[in-house]
Amino acid sequence: MMINAEKSILQCKNIKALENHIPLYHYYTDCLLLFYVEEKNFENLFDIDIDEQMMNVGIELTTVIHPDDIELFCIFNSENISPKNFQLHFRILKQNGQIIILLGEFDRVLNHDLKHADIFTAKLIDVRDLSKNTDEQNVTKINFQAMMEHTDDFIFFKDAHHVLTASSDSMARITGYNKGYEIVGKIDYELFPKEHAEVYYKLEKEIYKGKLSQIEEVQPFKDENGEEGWIDNRKYPIKDSSGKIIGLFGIARVITQNVKNQKKMQEQKEELEKAQHIAHLGSWTYDVLSDKLIWSDEVYNIFEIDKNITELSYGFFLKTLYPDDKKIVDEAYLLSIKNKTPYNIVHRLLFDNKRVKYVHERAEHKFSENGDTIYTFGTVQDITNLKEYENKLKEKDEMIIAQSRLAAMGEMISMIAHQWRQPLAVISMDVNNLLLDIELKTMSEAEVKKHAYGILDQSQYLSHTIDDFRNFFKSEKQKEEKSISTVVNDAFNIILKSLESHEIVCKLTSATDEKIMIFPRELAQVFISILNNAKDALVEYREKDRAIHITIEDINGEIVTKICNNGGEVETENLNKIFEPYFSTKYEKNGTGIGLYMSKMIIEQHMNGRLSAENIDGGVCFSIALAKQ
Repeated sequence: MMINAEKSILQCKNIKALENHIPLYHYYTDCLLLFYVEEKNFENLFDIDIDEQMMNVGIELTTVIHPDDIELFCIFNSENISPKNFQLHFRILKQNGQIIILLGEFDRVLNHDLKHADIFTAKLIDVRDLSKNTDEQNVTKINFQAMMEHTDDFIFFKDAHHVLTASSDSMARITGYNKGYEIVGKIDYELFPKEHAEVYYKLEKEIYKGKLSQIEEVQPFKDENGEEGWIDNRKYPIKDSSGKIIGLFGIARVITQNVKNQKKMQEQKEELEKAQHIAHLGSWTYDVLSDKLIWSDEVYNIFEIDKNITELSYGFFLKTLYPDDKKIVDEAYLLSIKNKTPYNIVHRLLFDNKRVKYVHERAEHKFSENGDTIYTFGTVQDITNLKEYENKLKEKDEMIIAQSRLAAMGEMISMIAHQWRQPLAVISMDVNNLLLDIELKTMSEAEVKKHAYGILDQSQYLSHTIDDFRNFFKSEKQKEEKSISTVVNDAFNIILKSLESHEIVCKLTSATDEKIMIFPRELAQVFISILNNAKDALVEYREKDRAIHITIEDINGEIVTKICNNGGEVETENLNKIFEPYFSTKYEKNGTGIGLYMSKMIIEQHMNGRLSAENIDGGVCFSIALAKQ
């Protein structure tokens, strides 16, 4: 049951020793703690006017004590405080918000009959008043001595003749002594290497001349282990009451690690700048609020701007761009901010002599809590050489494509010749028979119709052949859903007569007719190119039993087509070269060296598949893998 503080306080009025005292109360577990402070003592410290209500009801301790110090008054939990009398340092909160530190001297009141309550009288002292009663000169001396003994900084005093008059122990230790007083009366030339003492002396002369109000300089030194290092040395003049300089005060701090860190940072900065220069890659930051751009040295190099004379801004950056790119770059930058996505764009720079550079910019944005852009940081890389190389490759590819088309047209003409040879022979035979019947006057209407229909059928076949080849050369921009076996048969229709004329047996085995999205005419071109290569190898290296076997299978989510022949193996060192442009194993015969290159480009770049070749027993096998999705 909680004790009633107000009732207990009124009961304490009967205790004579508590007259003219204001009560502070605090509940601790099942006990009431009462602290009585002399009225004037309380008013002076807390700036509170005491009334009768406060005297009778009391003040809750937690309303005037710093929150972190309440636990100090849980005295029965403390091992260091006697329950009879004790002292505490604690903080109080004054009504004006000021915090001060008090020393409380507490004495327990033993003669009372309150159950479950402990009563203490308290004398409170502002700790600032304690120091006023001490010997200031003696305290200053003690404080100074403590500082000189325990500081890690090198503190010293000199008279106007450069002679040490006081020193910290730390400074004594780096000169080979233990205590500061041991080097009093000495000069730097006795304590430090000559080259160091020379530096110290010259700078001190400037102070003694009155030319400098202070000196601050990073200087070399040796520590107590003899290791070379650096100190930040500061010296100030000491003047008498008339303003005359009578000595100096110095303080030096070891900054060896700082110097090493700065040196390392400088080295890293130089290495970064070197790496950026090699990679033609610079870094930049854009402060949106101040519209200020900060470039690394390499960005200045890329933009060919003198970093000493230019004030950088976003507007200035836009002026450096190729005119046609300004709107594109600005819109891309603003869109990346709007969507809060990285900024990534390739654009051009234009120079006075009409030169153009290509650069690749990447950046990310930093946003405030309310979504406003604070700054953007990114990189810019000069990719002009890469662009020029890409353009050359593009020109090369265009030339190869043109050559490939010419070669394909030549092959197509040869195939057309094979396709047309038989129907033209039939037409020629029908015409000769008609002419012979006319000459012999044996022609009948039935015979004329027979020969006419024969000529008509062969003419339609020739027309269909032309349509097949014309469709093969049509460009296609969209994929179609077709089975691979259908495309293989389309290719067969074009090249079959050519294969048959060379007594080549071609066999197709398809384990799947699943349709997938492909460019069918481009794929047919690949099949024809591989079949033509197989035909040439079979004709050159095999006199009989010439064979091509095509298989189509569904393997691990891919449709894999294999075109294998028995026309001899490719030399191992050439197996990986056959897909390179202008490489051919046919030497001076009939090889252009671009058919397989174009086939690989079609499969791997247009259809995201794989085209490879491997030697098998007595021949070569080409494998085309296309994903089903």
